Amino acid sequence: MLTIKCNECDKSNAASYYITSCGDQILCNECTVKFIKKLKSVCKICNQKVEIRKHKIDDTCAIHHKKCDFYCQTCQSFLCGDCILDQFNDNSPHKGHSISKIEDILDDANTQAIDAMNSLLSLQKRISLYIKKYDSIKTQIESSFDETMISMHSAFRTIQEHVHAVEKKNEDEVMEIAERNEILMEEIKVLVDDSEEIFQSNDPQIATAALCVIDKIKRISSEKVDTVTFPKISFRNELVPDYSTFQIEIPNFVSSFKGKTYKTTYTPPIDIFHGKWRAKIHASPKGDDSHANLSVFIELLNGYGTPFYIDYKVQIRHPEKSDVISRAFKSEFNVMDSWGWTKFAVVDTIISEGFVQPNDTIIMDISIRPSNFAEYSKIYESVLKRYRDKYHNMKEQIKKLEDSDDQNDDQSDD
Repeated sequence: MLTIKCNECDKSNAASYYITSCGDQILCNECTVKFIKKLKSVCKICNQKVEIRKHKIDDTCAIHHKKCDFYCQTCQSFLCGDCILDQFNDNSPHKGHSISKIEDILDDANTQAIDAMNSLLSLQKRISLYIKKYDSIKTQIESSFDETMISMHSAFRTIQEHVHAVEKKNEDEVMEIAERNEILMEEIKVLVDDSEEIFQSNDPQIATAALCVIDKIKRISSEKVDTVTFPKISFRNELVPDYSTFQIEIPNFVSSFKGKTYKTTYTPPIDIFHGKWRAKIHASPKGDDSHANLSVFIELLNGYGTPFYIDYKVQIRHPEKSDVISRAFKSEFNVMDSWGWTKFAVVDTIISEGFVQPNDTIIMDISIRPSNFAEYSKIYESVLKRYRDKYHNMKEQIKKLEDSDDQNDDQSDD
């Protein structure tokens, strides 16, 4: 390993410190202490500030043992002044190389470091702002989430309390009336069976049995039929029922469209929420094929006597990806109403973006639900009304049958 000797003493001490002045020196520890004792901050000869720094072997040229003030960028090595002079010799290893002053390289490095530091500081500032913004957004989201959850739980508790209150109030009465009506229905069934046997019998002795059956019919008819008034749903809930979904496959989609043989597609009627629904799908060309639109309409064929607000959603699923073409809306439906979109999607987009199945079909999911539980309850109240009306009609028919039996009895007495 190369050892640089002290420039001052006669001892073979290794140099430890580098003294910068017009007469640069490399001193050992002892000579450096002596120098410090008589040190002046400014050199008397060149008036430059004197510095003392730890000496490193790289500070000096390995060949001439002098301070390295230059750097060969080609060889990536440090050079002293003598090395620079040597490069003009034909046998110099640095001849034709790119050589720069170390100070210039340090200045460039410092400039680049300062620019990089400024960029980092700017980036740090932006990141700090983003973090603060993120924390603010996170806090808002958490607050909004908590408020929403509280609101949802509160709404659910309101519904639950209302349902439990109605259940508690009506359960015993409903069960008692249901049992009485069930017994009454069994008696009516027995009487109907007996009446059919009487009508089909030619036995003259059957008249006595017929009179007995008629008496029972009169007794049952005179009994008051117990009914329960359906409780009114007085709440309106922000939570909504689940969608009820049915699926349709439209075959030969591309071939029929390109061949201009596409016909309007009607789905089979399907029962959803006590209503009979269907979808109507049609491709409506506008000039060239690239502007043709797929129209989708939801139709209520039968079900409710009054209009209700219904949410409906239509989706076309991609055969390979999770992508969907989706539209949703809310409309007030009455029987035979038709609501939807004349421009659900551009046909060319459906084809070009790969929504057509390999077998030339498109799969469409159609979802329907009441807009809220208030509408949901109104629908079932309407259904119960239909059943009540049907029950009253049956009672009227039974009454007519009884009147007819009375007339037959009078005629037989005559």
